[in-house]
Amino acid sequence: MGTGCKRVPGVHALVVLLAVACLVHHASAHGLMLGTRQHLAWKDTQAGWPYGPRQAEWNPHSMNRGGVCGTSQTDATRNYNNPKDVNGNPFTPPVTETYVAGRTYEFEFVITAHHYGHVELRLCKDWRAPTQACFDEHELEFVSDEIYGAPVDPANPGRGYLAPSAHIDMEVPTSPDQFSSGMLFRMKFRIPASVGACEHCALQWTYVTANTCLVDGYRNYNFPCPTWWASHLPDCPYTKNWPRDGSVFPEMFWNCADVRVLPAGSSRPMVAANGT
Repeated sequence: MGTGCKRVPGVHALVVLLAVACLVHHASAHGLMLGTRQHLAWKDTQAGWPYGPRQAEWNPHSMNRGGVCGTSQTDATRNYNNPKDVNGNPFTPPVTETYVAGRTYEFEFVITAHHYGHVELRLCKDWRAPTQACFDEHELEFVSDEIYGAPVDPANPGRGYLAPSAHIDMEVPTSPDQFSSGMLFRMKFRIPASVGACEHCALQWTYVTANTCLVDGYRNYNFPCPTWWASHLPDCPYTKNWPRDGSVFPEMFWNCADVRVLPAGSSRPMVAANGT
């Protein structure tokens, strides 16, 4: 394991993707993806045009009742696998970001209650009826941690591991204001070439916590510092392919955003994300 505990500063460019995650049966860790508009709408910030008329969500960082795109801990009818409008009717969320298959992009997210762990990003080409199996077909590859320097995990290339809250960089701003007390992360992921192209994909953000047990791979990962993980914890009951529905440990959070993917080799689109 790595012994260096120094924070590694990185690039401070701004492009945001905000996803909302979930844990198991109680409200402990919370997190959300910033920037690319998602299936749900934050109260007072995303309910109106051009991102509405969606139901406003009061707790976008607490979607902890399972579902591949998150279900509200306070209202089980708010299942964002199938977004609704303000009247509770099916709603087609707009595509708000465009990517090119095979390119690398920068994503931001905020952890509002830190419980170690890692994040993953996946794409499903069927946004109307997304399933975990569909998302698992196109996992994004973690490239770099632009603020805290988490290394790549060769055994699990889709994981972006979280630096502990003790390493928070107070010089990095967090937005929006209602989550300013959270810890901002900025990581680069590569869109898989395998996704080909889609006019409307669902982009899934998952936060897998590591405060109750350790999922497969943690004991072999080169953590930059012992404080990045709780090595004394037991292994989780499931190693791989555990139920991702909020019913078992580890605690997890999810959310989905609506994006377009252009074929590999396409000219760079006019988008907010910084693609390379």
